[in-house]
Amino acid sequence: MKRADEPHMLGNSFDWRRASAELFATTIFVFVTCGTIVTGGSLTYKEPTAGRLAGVALASGLIYAALQYALLGFARDIGTAREAGWIVGHMNPAVTFALALIAPKTRINPSRAALYITMQIGGAIFGALLVSGLIPDARSRDLGATLLGEDVSWSKAFTMELLLSFMFVFFSLLVYNRSRHDQIAFAPLLSGLCLSVMTFVALPISGASFNPARSFAPALVAGQWDTHWIFWVAPLMGTSFAAIIYSFLTPIRKSVD
Repeated sequence: MKRADEPHMLGNSFDWRRASAELFATTIFVFVTCGTIVTGGSLTYKEPTAGRLAGVALASGLIYAALQYALLGFARDIGTAREAGWIVGHMNPAVTFALALIAPKTRINPSRAALYITMQIGGAIFGALLVSGLIPDARSRDLGATLLGEDVSWSKAFTMELLLSFMFVFFSLLVYNRSRHDQIAFAPLLSGLCLSVMTFVALPISGASFNPARSFAPALVAGQWDTHWIFWVAPLMGTSFAAIIYSFLTPIRKSVD
């Protein structure tokens, strides 16, 4: 049965509280991720040194895991902890879109997905503006925008983004599986570690986006639109494939709402 405080319609306070969590979480995530790229490149701008790659990868993964843990507590107040990975804490329009494709499993209907994505993009823009306003010379370093590596073709970058977006969402769906209550406490840490490893691999190739909002915000504020379409199309395709395959491999469990 559907919970009385969660009607399947847009506009209830339950939806707006979760959407607000998306806005704040995405703001923090983009500020930390892009800010680390900018400050980490102060001495080695655009040079993929091992130290810089490790710093950006760790910052991205750690802040993602920390926000997920914070939102687990938030989920206990407005829902259930075992649903936190699907209800709040996406911080990524591609993830929300993918989960909307398998709505019977995730309860992310189209109106809810549209609200989340709007908040994610808004939060990402706020985060990019914070980087621009607080970090000296951030604009001269493109605000940490996702850029292709030197001599990297668009096809290689596209494939990298698509493949790793697929891997990240498929892995996250597995660790946040609602039937595995015993592992939910470790899901944020595992997802954060996965993001760190992926970022370390992809940063010198595609800029390590996997997230349209994270790429759109610094591109908008800095006016850096080179090959920007890759960072929408590839993550949307990769995450959608992951969700569809996950849905095919796992049976639908009716929610006890």
